[in-house]
Amino acid sequence: ADAAGPPRTGAPEEPAGLPQSAKAALPDDAYGALRDGVSVLREGFRRVGPDTVLLDGAPLTLREAPGEGERTVDTLLFAVRPVAGGTPAGAVTGTAAEFRAWLEGVVTADDVTGQDVPSLEADRALPLDLLDRIGASLSVSVRTEAMLLGDRIPASRVELTPVQRLRVLLADPSYGAGTTALPMGPLAAAAARGLGVTVAVVGPDDEVTYHGGHGDG
Repeated sequence: ADAAGPPRTGAPEEPAGLPQSAKAALPDDAYGALRDGVSVLREGFRRVGPDTVLLDGAPLTLREAPGEGERTVDTLLFAVRPVAGGTPAGAVTGTAAEFRAWLEGVVTADDVTGQDVPSLEADRALPLDLLDRIGASLSVSVRTEAMLLGDRIPASRVELTPVQRLRVLLADPSYGAGTTALPMGPLAAAAARGLGVTVAVVGPDDEVTYHGGHGDG
């Protein structure tokens, strides 16, 4: 059966896995389908052709995700749309921009724990309404400065948590410093939870991290 797989271009993210000591203590075939956010090794994922893989024994056809530039959100939407239907509230039936806005509202601090979130461009001015929307805590002096600057403030003047930084980048990836891609792990976790589906993220070493309760029975 054909199904959406990871993009064929670009290196996939390195998902968070078990400690190296734990991996060395068990044979390769000891890893099966484990619980949410826990990695399994190559027994769960195997390439059987240039465009074909086996994931938990199911044959999948790899397809290149659409989009240009920063494609993490486009790739995730491409993967979950066939299985998520129109719930919730049509999150996966609209455009990538609409899916990005939905993710901004559902991603949590727990989702980004242990993940590297790209930095923001220090000199870019962030709109005050965006900062309020993502839950940024602004002092009276910083808020006053933003109002004097036309309801905008340079990113360097605001202290943001990793999840708040990710929400800014979901709102507009151009706020990021450099060309670092958004981390797939937190977004996959948020999508799996919000849509009630299981998302498998395959790392560069063919290591699979499941989000959404895979293996819970």
